[in-house]
Amino acid sequence: MRRALYIGRFQIFHNGHLDVLHTIAGTHDIEGIVIAVGSTQYDHEHKSPIAPWAVNPFTIAERIEMIERSLNGVLYKPWKIWQVPDFHDWDNWYDYIIKNLPEFFCLYSSSARERDFFNLKGKEVRGFPHRFNYNAGSLRLALSAGEDISDKVPPPVMAVLQRIDAAKRIRMLLARDDASINLSEEQL
Repeated sequence: MRRALYIGRFQIFHNGHLDVLHTIAGTHDIEGIVIAVGSTQYDHEHKSPIAPWAVNPFTIAERIEMIERSLNGVLYKPWKIWQVPDFHDWDNWYDYIIKNLPEFFCLYSSSARERDFFNLKGKEVRGFPHRFNYNAGSLRLALSAGEDISDKVPPPVMAVLQRIDAAKRIRMLLARDDASINLSEEQL
């Protein structure tokens, strides 16, 4: 089976992510999708050594729930979610992906560093249209400020965010970050 690999942290799974998955599913030479959820060991209780608290507010279980509930009955090519921890070492991270995830034909990623790295490893890298002018970091900030983001995330994601009181959690994490005032959307 010719599979595409789509990597992300999905620290709010949003309509842009969903659009990319529809783009991949609509590609004639792709038969299945491997969704790699990264930074699995970091969340609101377990801080990354290289990122502020507010960067990883959701647990891996919450992120998987957001993705699964958004894709069930909507994405018609076979797909499966895989968990990929951070190694903070590109080669070890890549080796983990190659050894533990199904074989894949090409990569889709919004990270230029990931695309360059996989390209250097001889993997085909494909782009996708950016039809939305926001990212997960800007949505986390908007949510923490009390803004309505329901038009930017699939309805099942909004239900999860409301159930776990994500706005309050993100505000707490921003307060926990010593440098939260200086954080830009790019860092989030």
